Amino acid sequence: MTATPRTRVRSLAAAVCVLLAACSSEPAATTSSTTHTAQNVAVQMADMAFAPATVTVTPGSTVTWTNNDSVPHLVSFGDQGPQSSETIDPGETFEATFEEAGSYAYVCTLHPGMTGVVEVVDVEAAAGADSTATTSEGTSATTVDAAKGPDGVELPAAGTPGVDIAQGEWALVPSAVEAPPGRITFRFRNLGTVPHALRIRTPGSGGDRLEWRVEAVMPGESGLLVADLAPGTYEIDCPIEDAHGEHDGLGMEMLFTVHDAAAELAPLPGSTATVPSEPEASSTVVTIAAFAFAPAELRVPVGTTVTWRNNDPTAHTVTGDGFNTGPLEQGVTGTLTFETAGTFDYFCAIHPTMKGRVVVET
Repeated sequence: MTATPRTRVRSLAAAVCVLLAACSSEPAATTSSTTHTAQNVAVQMADMAFAPATVTVTPGSTVTWTNNDSVPHLVSFGDQGPQSSETIDPGETFEATFEEAGSYAYVCTLHPGMTGVVEVVDVEAAAGADSTATTSEGTSATTVDAAKGPDGVELPAAGTPGVDIAQGEWALVPSAVEAPPGRITFRFRNLGTVPHALRIRTPGSGGDRLEWRVEAVMPGESGLLVADLAPGTYEIDCPIEDAHGEHDGLGMEMLFTVHDAAAELAPLPGSTATVPSEPEASSTVVTIAAFAFAPAELRVPVGTTVTWRNNDPTAHTVTGDGFNTGPLEQGVTGTLTFETAGTFDYFCAIHPTMKGRVVVET
């Protein structure tokens, strides 16, 4: 349901920046630069834990903690970071804005087993020294970065035939796994909580491999990589290595085939939420696919049990004010019964840009 907190504790006001995209299209090595925005990131306190336990943001971003437990909690940074919270009762929130890069660990001093970290990274560090797009002789690549928010803002390259890749911890979910040879547009949307990038390369090892890559984008942002690909099989992955490990080794990798018999690519959708092509044919089932809930809004009568089915290769949650399914792995379902009328907003605690709503009517 739409939460109305009794008290809102604020340490600093959120800062919002306007994002500008930059495009470069040289036939050999290509670079791109992007101004990244401050973010608003949500962390839930539920089941005596912070979810997600680690979030990565840019300087100037605001993190909001919401207490969905039945007992009070605290967010304490000790002597480091922004001002710690006072007691956060159930239903209340606490906000802190992080102006400088760094790693800010925190703990609930009432329940010391509850710990979390806010990683604040500048864009250059997130992208990495080797984040420019690179190609080998005889190939060409174009990279474009465009930062877009998660609330229906028009995405880059909307309407252009291409491959839409939803990224999150720790999976890639593409709209297509094959295409005819030629110039192909790949759009990747970071729906996770840490920076991600995109790399395309031919199989093998050493200097004989052809490779295209684009710099990292922050959570909630999108990027483009346009490459001329000859027939063959290509590896697509996230090349970032950070405190979590190598993202491709964690599951963010896939194979992509280019051949003459492949169907033409569909136009890239103009919304951050990619609706699955074959949602469940039921008025009480919500499909989780491509890091989106479909339908995003469901209307049901009082007493209805709603089922969420996860078709993604990574876990998701259905988390709202007073309810939480916990992590649902691929192929697993979760159910909730709505006994009272009202509007129940929810999101995925692992990928907070995923949002949905159940409207319960009498």
